[in-house]
Amino acid sequence: MFEPLKIQEKIGYVFRNVELLSEAFTHASFSNEHALPSYERLEFLGDSVLGMVVAEYLYGRYPGADEGFLTKTKASIVSGKTLAAVIERLDLVQYLRVSSGNNETEVRESKNIKEDLFEALVGAITVDSGIDESRKFILRELADELSRTYTVDNVTDFKSKLLEKAVHKGIKAEFIVGVSPCDPKTFVAEVMLDGVVCASGTGASKKKAAQSAAEAALKKI
Repeated sequence: MFEPLKIQEKIGYVFRNVELLSEAFTHASFSNEHALPSYERLEFLGDSVLGMVVAEYLYGRYPGADEGFLTKTKASIVSGKTLAAVIERLDLVQYLRVSSGNNETEVRESKNIKEDLFEALVGAITVDSGIDESRKFILRELADELSRTYTVDNVTDFKSKLLEKAVHKGIKAEFIVGVSPCDPKTFVAEVMLDGVVCASGTGASKKKAAQSAAEAALKKI
């Protein structure tokens, strides 16, 4: 059930125009059933505002970082998983208006729907009061993610990219990791593609060695 007072208490913002809040919590199925605007337009706006606010924050926090690092870090922070987690923490999806003809449980449990809801909320706050208020909401609710220390190592996941690309090409990818025979403090990783060694890499940990090997392999497939 849609309960504006409880929602506003949870998000720490009071709407001047509560109809915007209502729109932000209206799923397309409910919109079609009741001839009301859905959250899709607000989601569109919120997505852009969210990206801008996080980009602005990272630009100021990492003055020496290049575009590639900033892009990857922003993508990590505004990921669907992160936004869905905020909606779960605030327990907001229960207020989403969904058509009775839909599988309500499935809709409410969807990570994508929770991501949409977060962005729609950002959009609604922006329309209601402007970017300054939506910035406060974003920085407050994503504080844990924004306060993390980001480095090239923890925002670039070459291993996942390689495995994804291998699946797409129908290639079997495996990683073999061991200790270097020359230095017991160094790990060596090999990437096997369809049983053939494609690339290798080294690192101070198994994870770093695997990432190094995956980065090299990505350049070959």
